[in-house]
This record gives sequence, C-alpha cells and structure tokens, in this order.
Amino acid sequence: MVALAFVLMLFLVVAQVLIRYVLPFSVPWTEEAARYTLMFITFLGATVALRKGDHICVSTFLERMSPRAQRVFYIAFVPVMLAFLSIVLYGSSVMARQMWRSPVGSIGWLRMGHLYIISFVGSLLMIVALFLWSREILHSARELPKCADRGGERWNS
Repeated sequence: MVALAFVLMLFLVVAQVLIRYVLPFSVPWTEEAARYTLMFITFLGATVALRKGDHICVSTFLERMSPRAQRVFYIAFVPVMLAFLSIVLYGSSVMARQMWRSPVGSIGWLRMGHLYIISFVGSLLMIVALFLWSREILHSARELPKCADRGGERWNS
C-alpha cells in the first residue's frame, strides 16, 4: 500500500508540473492531493518501519549494554512509545470529530475530518505493531533488534 501511495503521489506531482508548464492552466487540487498522500505514506510507512524494527536509532548506549540490559531498555521504552501514540490517537479522534465537515481547499469532496482519520488509523496501526514488536522482544530467544545502516543491513559495532 505504501508503494502504491508513493506511485500515486509521484504521478500527482509530475502531473502538476507538466500541466503547469505545458498547458495554459493549472490544476490546483494535485498539489493538495500529493500532500495528503504524503501524510498517508508517512503514517503507514512508520507502521511498517516499527513492525520491522527499521526506525532510525542511535545505538551508542545500547551497544555498551549487556543483552539482558538491552532487553530491559527496549521493554521499558514501550510504555513511552505507547503514551505518545495514545496521545496522537486521542487527539486525532477529537480533531476528526470537530473538523469532520470543514472543507479542504480545492478538493471539494474532501473534509478536514478525513485527513485526521489518516493519523488516527496510522496511530492505531502503530500501537498494534508496537504490541507485536514488544511481544517478540519479551518472548523471543532470538537476537535483539539492531540499528540498520543505509543499505538495510543490520550492524553492530
């Protein structure tokens, strides 16, 4: 879904540029649609990264801890992440209800409430991914997650 949304966003941006410079008019909704698609990509991509353990991390202190201390650190950090995601989830639901009928710029059928639904669903999916990830950390005998380099390969120096 993230890849399809990215292709859609790429198409919208290219169409916007081509229409603006090739034709004598512009289509204003393409810029807004690309921006909202980026929101969708961000929340869904963050969920995928959380689930796979591919978020950016600074491992300076973790590398110096024993495996047991690392596991304790990861588990202790789960409530912090859960609190943050819960705040985003709650705020998104409040804003979605309050802004449900507010129009969005040049896209006539779209409402601000719809946009807040993106962050609501994304936060909810991240909470599910967080629970699955923390369960793996607790119950798995396999190696703890490590930071990923730019090539996607795990490293531990």
